[in-house]
Amino acid sequence: MTNMSAKTNMKDVWLPLAFILALALLAYAGKALQFGFFSDDWYLVFSGLTYGPEKYWDVFIVDRPLRAVLQFVLFSLFDTNVTLYYITALVVRVAGALGVYWMLRLVLKEHKPFGVMAAALFLVYPGFLELPDAMDFMAQQVSMTAMVFSICFSILFVISARRLVVRLGYLALSAGLALVSYLLLEYQVGMEAYRFLFLLYVLWQRKTLLSKNTVLMLTPLLIAPVAFTVWRLFFFSGARANTSLSFVQSGLSGGVFDTLMRLGNTLLIDIAETFMGAFVQPFSALFGRLGAADAFVAVLLGLAAAAVTLALLRWLPGTAATANFAASRGGWLLVGLAFAAGVFCLLVINLASRHVEFLFYNRFSFPSALAVAIVLASIGFSLKNRSVQIAFFSVVIFFSVATHFANNVRFAQEWTDTRRFWQQVVWRIPNVQDWTVLTGDRVAPIYEDYYLWSPLNLLYRPYQGQIALSAEVLNAETAQSIRANIPAEKNRRSLYLMYDFERTLLFTQPTREACLRFINAEQIELSVHDDPLVVSTAPYSSLAQVELEGSADEVLFARLFGEPSAETDWCYFYQKADLARQGGDWEQVAAYGDEAAAAGLIPADAIEWMPFVQAYAYRGEMERAEELAEMIGATPYYRWQACGIFSAKAVTGDAPIDAGNTRLAALFCTDGE
Repeated sequence: MTNMSAKTNMKDVWLPLAFILALALLAYAGKALQFGFFSDDWYLVFSGLTYGPEKYWDVFIVDRPLRAVLQFVLFSLFDTNVTLYYITALVVRVAGALGVYWMLRLVLKEHKPFGVMAAALFLVYPGFLELPDAMDFMAQQVSMTAMVFSICFSILFVISARRLVVRLGYLALSAGLALVSYLLLEYQVGMEAYRFLFLLYVLWQRKTLLSKNTVLMLTPLLIAPVAFTVWRLFFFSGARANTSLSFVQSGLSGGVFDTLMRLGNTLLIDIAETFMGAFVQPFSALFGRLGAADAFVAVLLGLAAAAVTLALLRWLPGTAATANFAASRGGWLLVGLAFAAGVFCLLVINLASRHVEFLFYNRFSFPSALAVAIVLASIGFSLKNRSVQIAFFSVVIFFSVATHFANNVRFAQEWTDTRRFWQQVVWRIPNVQDWTVLTGDRVAPIYEDYYLWSPLNLLYRPYQGQIALSAEVLNAETAQSIRANIPAEKNRRSLYLMYDFERTLLFTQPTREACLRFINAEQIELSVHDDPLVVSTAPYSSLAQVELEGSADEVLFARLFGEPSAETDWCYFYQKADLARQGGDWEQVAAYGDEAAAAGLIPADAIEWMPFVQAYAYRGEMERAEELAEMIGATPYYRWQACGIFSAKAVTGDAPIDAGNTRLAALFCTDGE
């Protein structure tokens, strides 16, 4: 009997742990070695490399000072090693899931399957999709895990029969971890709803809810949220608008009825998004982008996760009793309390004029993920038919894991596109003049200016301190500033930038297959795929900002993007030829064209033939020039552009060039006869 009991206990311990770890690997390991820097990582990387990790204090003092400590430690340990950030984030995520399991074991001692499944659903909740951006979103992972364990220690503080000093230790751990959580992310204070609602549930179970000692037991747990609230409202002076009290007040400044209607509408939408949409919208948006091979892997991983789930539910003892509990009054009460806590988390976020939106603002669903997991676990176990119950959990886990793999593919592709972009930049630009303003359109998204100016300064002005090269997102407002030459300046998290739009350098890479092109206002060449904003700002792009001598920092390029590509594909020859064209070295342009032709390389977009058709025409190689002119002219828009370019060329006095321009004008300005 003793051996059998020991085996059962070991099974209870190791089976849930193995299940959680297996799900974590299935959901998050795919493409893990193909991630790089994303979104807000870029100003963190720039600050750490340029000024040292102590700069993070200046960066985060404006809103979340504890993040400075976290980033200081992480950058000091990992520097720019993205893989180490990701592994750490995944470990913290798994720890959070195990914390959820522990929490529910404390609340529901006899219902282990409920805790295991809720922890698993929390782990792979498909509404939070930022784990691949491990450097910037480490704060979300640490904050969540700290809060989960804080709640666990608060439950121990209330139910423990140990000595007072031990219970005070639990209280200290609970308060300390809570402060860590919402000092990292202020809106995590909304998760206090879980703490107090779960504690009320525990006291209700123990039939001590109406005891005169209840208030005395719960009051000490208010220390952390009250201390934080007082500090945030009366002592902390933040400079970031949307994390300040005045910003919240401004959002509530309308009439009471209008404000309540607006908040109610946003809250209802966010509830639907978080509890239901998270299992449909991300999968729908991401899976359709996958190629056949990745789609096959996503399905395979989802099926493997479903199989693991099925095995767990068949082997783990106690599922019948858990099913009875889920359908009981106590089970539904727990679900109601968890749902209420999840809604409260969303309300706190809504009060700051933030909302859940897939895929971009998915992070605001994360505090409610615990509620979603408990609700789904309860729904699953309340299904009376055992096979239907297993099928329910298997299907939910399948879609969650498949969604996360598809999301990993998205991030890996974005990093490939970003790395490819900067590889072409350093091929094309030996150096760039101070105060250049870089802007444009590319395949990899550009949501903030530091996506551009951070790597630009690190590659061309490393360790200089002053941000001498600025950049801006190309939008309608930026286009107006460029056209009107309206100077500007910014101070973003203590990082100061100046904008002189007379020095604008415009780029475009409208499709993944196309090469990056830098626009020359003196000879504008536009693709049929170029964004209208690129077209409207093209006359203001100064290629003179590109200097012909120098080179990007190779060591920093390797630290940021890995070793430079040794592959000499079409875009390599295009960038080098375009650089030679800028310097007027037509012989070198033609040589690059000959090399590309010998390698059998051709462009995906015929506009990229332009440097070569000029070079061949200027060198008198008219047979080759006519061949390329025919390929360019096959697109009417390109024929029209080329006609305008070469018929407007001024006489230079250089006979081969003047003859070449005349011949090219004749080729492009005919109707193709």
